Amino acid sequence: MANEYLQALRDASMPELPALLRAQQAEAALVQREVLLDIVRTARDTAFGRAHGFADVRTVEDFLERVPETEWADYAQDAERLQEGAEDVLFPGRASAFIGTSGTTGKAKYIPDSAVGEVVKSEVVRLRTAEMMRNFPTLLRPDSRVFSISNSAVGRVTSAGIPVGTASGQAAGASDARLLSLPAAVLRAPRMDAALMDYLTVLYNLAQPGVVALACNNMAQFAEVFALMNEQAESFISDIEHGTFSCAFANEDLRVELEQDWKPNPERAAELRRLLAEKGQLAIEDVWPRFSLVGCWTSGSVGRSVEESRHIFPKRVKFFDFGYGASEGKFNVPFQPDDPYGYPAVFGIYFEFKPLHGGAPVPLEEAEPGVDYELLITTYSGLYRYNIHDIVRVRIAPDGCKALAFVAKASDRVSVDGVELYAHELTELVEAYERATGAFLRVFQGFEEDGALRVEAEPDPFRPFDAAGFEAFLREGLAVRGVALERFVELPEGTRDGLFLHKGASGGNTKQTKIPVFPRVDPAQPTA
Repeated sequence: MANEYLQALRDASMPELPALLRAQQAEAALVQREVLLDIVRTARDTAFGRAHGFADVRTVEDFLERVPETEWADYAQDAERLQEGAEDVLFPGRASAFIGTSGTTGKAKYIPDSAVGEVVKSEVVRLRTAEMMRNFPTLLRPDSRVFSISNSAVGRVTSAGIPVGTASGQAAGASDARLLSLPAAVLRAPRMDAALMDYLTVLYNLAQPGVVALACNNMAQFAEVFALMNEQAESFISDIEHGTFSCAFANEDLRVELEQDWKPNPERAAELRRLLAEKGQLAIEDVWPRFSLVGCWTSGSVGRSVEESRHIFPKRVKFFDFGYGASEGKFNVPFQPDDPYGYPAVFGIYFEFKPLHGGAPVPLEEAEPGVDYELLITTYSGLYRYNIHDIVRVRIAPDGCKALAFVAKASDRVSVDGVELYAHELTELVEAYERATGAFLRVFQGFEEDGALRVEAEPDPFRPFDAAGFEAFLREGLAVRGVALERFVELPEGTRDGLFLHKGASGGNTKQTKIPVFPRVDPAQPTA
């Protein structure tokens, strides 16, 4: 690898990263060309590189002529070989890790990572942290901590002993360890039970008054953890007071390791018990007086939970997008609060943009602001012109550089009487109704029914909602898109929360972060 842009980031200190990031964005077209050619040079002696003539690639055009658009099916067999320890298949050497995901289809995929691919992801995490610190200097204080919600970094190992983890656990593992409230042992623990992870997350954060920020994917996850904090407040306070763990450990080695550093803290326990007695609950502004930042996803349908959860936080709190990424990579670096757009990771991934409604893929410099594209990526981890089946948009940032944001999964769509309706189209219609009426829908989903669309939704019971008015609004809005509404079904309270828990590909229970707008399975239809 001779990627001078990636190396420059690795050599830079945290305060130097924002300026370096912007300098690379200013010459993004050049950086993209050189990064692509370096990826090709790095992989020329691999099975994939030999099969596609990488040794003869001299230009971007040479690469595009030799490599067609790909998707996961093109890599599934190679990924299985890599799990068994095969070398020089998609990238030099053997896989350093796998990211397990069930995706939106429910079928497990194990995405391979190369050593360089892991470095790229790590640098994106560092850049995101640097941008948060630039916007929120309170993170620089030595006593500041971040309340992080993630899955464990490692779920299991393959037959060749290669670790399999989760994307959120990997991100947490690449974060500044000084900032994290959770001990590294918790993130390293394999097959962490969701209930245990939640309990330990609350316990360790309650014990530290210096928590200034929250980092999680979906705000609805934090809402569940926040509820747990108050439902079992006395149990948490007692554990802090006595230096004990009242949760059940499936792995006794983990308990023993944690007990070495977990000490009684009667002073902190007394403070929490006083707050609980005075206020009747543990509120964020009381438990953590300097809390001022939330890092989470704010784009796509998952970003809607931000609006639902704002009341939990003090009014001073700002929301900073956690960054667009997937198991296959981390793609952008947000740079300002309340904005999902971020600088694309041009230093480690080659981006192409395929118009959603037809046309050839174009490079970043030709992507037009406001247009819906499917994203294609080429990475150091052996994905070449890989269609991740995400819908994205670009825009021009204030400094004239291009910024990138996730919109929806391209696979999250439904065909109704010959018309393709995408998740973001229904989401935008729902949000127009909410702006007009003050209502809020905790979850909504659509299903094809007799050549029309059936829409189901759970309204927030604490906000005004007129089912008949919403149905009429939907009927009119969908008609403009050429889709007929069959009927609207109001779902009972609690439906959304029941959709969050599933079993992840890496093993163990995990919090699902994206609930599809158009599920593949219709609950109203009988299954075999």
